[in-house]
Amino acid sequence: MKLSLIILLSLSLSSCVVTYFDAVQPMDGTTVTEIPSKFQGNWENEKIKITSNSDSIALIELKDGKPKNSEENIFIHVSDSCIVKTAGKYCVLNLKDKNQYQLIILKSKANSIEVYRPYINDKRIKGTNLKILDVPVDTTKANDITYVTGQITSKQLKKIIDTKDKMILLKDGTIQTKDRK
Repeated sequence: MKLSLIILLSLSLSSCVVTYFDAVQPMDGTTVTEIPSKFQGNWENEKIKITSNSDSIALIELKDGKPKNSEENIFIHVSDSCIVKTAGKYCVLNLKDKNQYQLIILKSKANSIEVYRPYINDKRIKGTNLKILDVPVDTTKANDITYVTGQITSKQLKKIIDTKDKMILLKDGTIQTKDRK
């Protein structure tokens, strides 16, 4: 399934941690039926290339400036499985996996976009309506998966992201990324 592949690719974008939300985020964001124009185009750095148009985004993992494996390219279409919300400078992709969502947050800059896949912990949810759930998980992955309930506002998006989650992609260019340590 393509959604499973996006989850695997998103794991490679930062560290091996995943946060699942029980609701679409942010609660006051505007649900849109297409990718906003400021997020459309070709964006890349040395690790990943994102190509997007009004109704889809392709994520291509790179090695030495070339696609790693064309069979693993991920194509996300705006649909019931990918709910897109806008909130100011942010575009939030809510990727549905059963009854929960993973977030990929895009932030618009002049000639670049910042890509975030937030990992939620106690520090990041202070001052929000989010709560971490105690969900029994495989003990070998207990530190890698977090389940969160509740919704945040557009203003609270900044509270759940961190520079350790960030990848910067330039319009048709390359730039260094900040890796999670």
